[in-house]
Amino acid sequence: MSAKPGHEKQVKWVKEGTVRIIGVFDYRPKLGVGHLNGWPAQIVDLELFEKLK
Repeated sequence: MSAKPGHEKQVKWVKEGTVRIIGVFDYRPKLGVGHLNGWPAQIVDLELFEKLK
């Protein structure tokens, strides 16, 4: 995950539970993304990643 510049403090690591995410969903099923292109999608340019109460 990569935080959008200026939004680093709104991105918090969450180990479990329900979260709210604001960012860009990058979907590339044929090319892949991530380590060795092993995933079809990723979330980038995060503006918010927080645990919901």
